[in-house]
Amino acid sequence: MDSRASKYSPLCFQTHAFLRLVTHALRFLFILLWSACLIAHAQFNYVTNNGAITITGYSGGPGTLSIPETIDGLTVSAIAASAFETNADLTNVVIPKTVISIGTAAFASCINLVTLDVDPENTAYKSSDGVLYSVGLDSLVQCPGGKRGSFVAPDGLTAVGSKAFAFCAGLTNIALPNSVTSIGDNAFANCSGLTSFSVPTGVTSISNATFSSCSRMGSISIPNSVTSIGDYAFTFCGLTNVTLPEGVRTICNVAFAYCSKLTRVWFPNSVTSIGTFAFSSCSALRELYFAGDCPVIGASAFSNANQATVFYLTGSTGWDSFSSRPAILWNATIVSSDASFGGTENQFGFTIGGNNGLTVVVEFSPSLENPTWQTIYTNTVSAGLSYRDAAPVGASGFYRLRSP
Repeated sequence: MDSRASKYSPLCFQTHAFLRLVTHALRFLFILLWSACLIAHAQFNYVTNNGAITITGYSGGPGTLSIPETIDGLTVSAIAASAFETNADLTNVVIPKTVISIGTAAFASCINLVTLDVDPENTAYKSSDGVLYSVGLDSLVQCPGGKRGSFVAPDGLTAVGSKAFAFCAGLTNIALPNSVTSIGDNAFANCSGLTSFSVPTGVTSISNATFSSCSRMGSISIPNSVTSIGDYAFTFCGLTNVTLPEGVRTICNVAFAYCSKLTRVWFPNSVTSIGTFAFSSCSALRELYFAGDCPVIGASAFSNANQATVFYLTGSTGWDSFSSRPAILWNATIVSSDASFGGTENQFGFTIGGNNGLTVVVEFSPSLENPTWQTIYTNTVSAGLSYRDAAPVGASGFYRLRSP
C-alpha cells in the first residue's frame, strides 16, 4: 500500500475542513463584533478635544444605554450640554468612569428616563437612587424625567442645576434642604404634578423660569433671603395667593404672567421695581396689596388683569401717579369714639372704618409680650363695619387689623 495514502485519509480531510470552518466562523464573528461596535459608535455624535471624545448627541434606539469608555480608541471624557435632552426613548443610562464633565441639561426633559447610573470608580459624578449628582453629593445635576412620587434631597446639598427637574411631571413633592444656596434656570419647569414648594432659606434669588408651567402648584413659600424673582419665574403656574417676603426688591419681566388662578398678591415695603408684563393676563387677579411706596412699574405689568385693584397704606408715596390699575388707600381703623366701642352683653365690639371695599382681617392676641395673633374675622368695609367678639367682658386681650 502506498504510504502517501495516509495524508489523504478521510480523518485528515475532515480535520482540515473543520479547521477551515472554525477559522471562517471566527473571522465572521470578529467582523460581526467589529460591525456592532462601529454601529454602536455611529449612534453617537461626538467631537474630539485634545485627544479625548465629547459626546454631543445620540440617535440610537430605546431602552438602556451604556455610554462607552472609548470611541475610536479615544477616551470618552465629556458629555456636552443638551446632548441627550428631550430624548423620550431612553429609560436607563449608565455613565462610565471616564466621563469627568457633563454639560448643562445633558439629560434634561427625558420624560421616560428612570435612572442615571454612574460607574463607582468615577471621580467626578455619583448616582444616588438613580439621580445624578457631583461626586460629593453637593450639587444635583439631573433628576431623571421619569421619576415619580416624592423626592427628598440629601442634607448638605448646595446647588440644583439648570433644568435639573424639568418635565419631571410624575413628582408630586420635592423637598430641598436649607443648605441649598443656588437653583438654576428652569430647574423645576413643567413639573406639572408639583402642588406646593418651599424655597430653601439659603437661596437669594429665584432664577429665570424656575417654576414656569408648574400648572398644579397652588402655593409657594419664599423666604426672606430672596431679593429678586427672575424673568418668567412663575409663568403659567397654578398659584392662587402669593405673599412676597420682606427683602424682595425686584420682580422681573413676565415673572407671574398667565397665572390664571392668581387672585391676590402682597408686596412688601422692599419692592422697588416690577418688570414688563410681570402680572400680565392674570385674569382672576383681584387684590394687590403694597406695604410701601409705589415701585417703578414696567410697561403692561398688569395688562389683561382687568379686575385687579391696588391697595396702599397711609404714608406711602407715588400712588397719585399710578395709572396701571385703580389704586385705593387701605385705611381701615378701629373707631374708638363710636358708641359701639366697648363691652356690652358679655361681648366686646367696635366699628371698623375706612374706604368702602376694603377687605379687613381682625386678629386677636391675649398678650403683647409674646403675641400669638389669631385671625378671628374677615369682612369687607361698607359704610362702617361692626364687629362683636363673644369673649366675656373683662377678659384680657388685644385686637388689630390687617389686610389679607
